[in-house]
Amino acid sequence: MTDKKIIFPVDLAGSSYRIVSRVRSLVEQSNAELHLAHVVETFSGYDTFFIPHRSLDLMESENVALAERDLEEFAEKYFSDFPRVKRIVLSGKPAEQIQKYIVSEGIDRMILAAYDRPFFQRALLLDPAERIAKASPVPVTIINPFMVENLPVASETAASATAHHASQA
Repeated sequence: MTDKKIIFPVDLAGSSYRIVSRVRSLVEQSNAELHLAHVVETFSGYDTFFIPHRSLDLMESENVALAERDLEEFAEKYFSDFPRVKRIVLSGKPAEQIQKYIVSEGIDRMILAAYDRPFFQRALLLDPAERIAKASPVPVTIINPFMVENLPVASETAASATAHHASQA
């Protein structure tokens, strides 16, 4: 892999945690700079309801502050040993904001957890991960978080292949 900058959109509530080992492996293989991103959806569609704008603004700013804290904790817990990690919390529609960030930062690849919702929910509403992947201007590696335990990490695959070839000789 020749990727120099990889973005990992983190949902902070679901499947992102399940694929951390794979993300670590892919980032280590490419010796890339890792960008951890989380998007806080805004309440822009709700401003026509009878909710004072000040309340909406306050909720949004509180959500951003909580997301920044949670993303920092996520980064410290799973990527504190990585030399180059950037954390960013964006506001707006996830697919649009991630796409803009990819372009502005010169990101080479995205790693994304998919299938966070049951099939029935995905059939009714387009999965956010799917929206983000479809909007991406760069290659996307999608990892099924429910299959991670069954897949060897790249270094394990290389080690077992080497051991297999050595036993054949």
